[in-house]
Amino acid sequence: MAAVDRTVRRLHLQAASHEDARRAALRLEDALRCASLPDVGRRLLFVRRLSLGPVRADASAQAWALRLETAMAQSRLRWLPGDAPQAATADAVWFRDALHAHLVLGLRLARGPAPAAWFWPRLLPALAQAPDTPTALGAVMHAVAALPEAQAALPAWVAAMAREGFTKALIAAVPRADVAPLWRALGGAPGPASLHAPAAAAADNHPGIDASAPPYAEPRALVARALRLAGEERAARLVEVPGLAGAPDAAAAPRAPGATPSSGARRVSAQSVSPTPGAESEPAKGTAETAAGTETAPPRRAADAAAPAARPSQALPAQVLLLGDAWPWAEGRATAAGGALFLVAVLERLGYGGWLASLPAATARRCAAALWAALLTRLGLAPDDPAWALAQAPAGTGPLPAVHPHTLAAAEARLCPAQAGRPAPWYGTTARTGGQPAAEAWIALARRWLRRRAGLGLHALVLRPGWLQLTATHADLVFDLDATDLRVRRAGLDLDPGWVPWLGRVVGFHFERLPWLARS
Repeated sequence: MAAVDRTVRRLHLQAASHEDARRAALRLEDALRCASLPDVGRRLLFVRRLSLGPVRADASAQAWALRLETAMAQSRLRWLPGDAPQAATADAVWFRDALHAHLVLGLRLARGPAPAAWFWPRLLPALAQAPDTPTALGAVMHAVAALPEAQAALPAWVAAMAREGFTKALIAAVPRADVAPLWRALGGAPGPASLHAPAAAAADNHPGIDASAPPYAEPRALVARALRLAGEERAARLVEVPGLAGAPDAAAAPRAPGATPSSGARRVSAQSVSPTPGAESEPAKGTAETAAGTETAPPRRAADAAAPAARPSQALPAQVLLLGDAWPWAEGRATAAGGALFLVAVLERLGYGGWLASLPAATARRCAAALWAALLTRLGLAPDDPAWALAQAPAGTGPLPAVHPHTLAAAEARLCPAQAGRPAPWYGTTARTGGQPAAEAWIALARRWLRRRAGLGLHALVLRPGWLQLTATHADLVFDLDATDLRVRRAGLDLDPGWVPWLGRVVGFHFERLPWLARS
């Protein structure tokens, strides 16, 4: 499990001396790192006030951590989703993830009036200094771009805002000086000429486009690229040139029910619909001593309006229904290929990520999808297993790039240093054909690595029961704690990989006592 970020905005201590207060603050800081709080997954939790009560002046960090755990357990806080109508008056609120929180904030800003609830400045401190709505929206966009998963989160955020009709507001929120850093956050250097050809050709007819400026200086091009990465090809084309579809902001018009993106990258969804307009009420009066933390798991509503509208065909196990919405993984599904993402660590050690990093982002995703498809086909996974979502490739044409024999030889050298500098004849023509055979070559390397370094076969590693939950930005796998495999643990394959660019998601592994999962 990844480290959790916990922040206390304001701390009140009463002590006999300044030295005692300073010592207590330092030990509380250590306690926040090691306390066992309900920090599960990627959720964001905001607590308005938490009273710890009396603590001995010479108490250790462990004693402070225990006091924190007890205070949280006994506080009986009334948790509300951050987009609920009564959230402004609640003492504790939660969001599904950082993308969800910033999307709710962005929609509140765009719709107006400016949100005034106590937790918004905790989420985005720059909000208090924003003089107007465009500046505030720009601050939200930069906050999304600063997330580890920005390459997936920023396109999803822009696409969700555009679907609600705020494309022009997004363009107005980005000064030209901010385009280049936001472009890099999308993944890549600013300004490929092919993206801006329509705008350059129409510059004479549209004085709003500055043809003398560098192509990446146009905020409109930035928004178009984010939409294209989110799979909104038609919307991206409408954004690139004002008036192209007869209306300057035609790209903001919602699609008809059931419509799908015409082409482009893998469809990215924020998995959260817009909150109720004007739902936020005024904050309660009084002091606000606020502690904010991330990736926590407060209770959830029984029927969350922001959840995906359609549940997969597989019914939820009775145990999940009994756990209710307090379980943070209730939106996932049981999978027979729970160990598939353990291969991420193996492939990274072999240099697979480095090879994909040399390719364009969309091509890298297609290559990664080809690898997952080849792997799951090889293992005979059932066609309705949720792990097949990993093999969904973004739209694209043409053959996949070949893998140079030297690249595979370098991977072979990592696997077996004694072979460094020698050719790898066992690949034959596989290394030169690209596409599916290239995926088979990387799978063969991973299979040999597992045998040599972990004493595991590919089948034994991948085919194990797990609970998979996929969102626009995260891939979380939950396992039964009693089913922990020491071979996997010794090889370090169950360490959280974090952000994986070629998967386009943050990968996390979680272990809980779920005996029913091992039997599923």
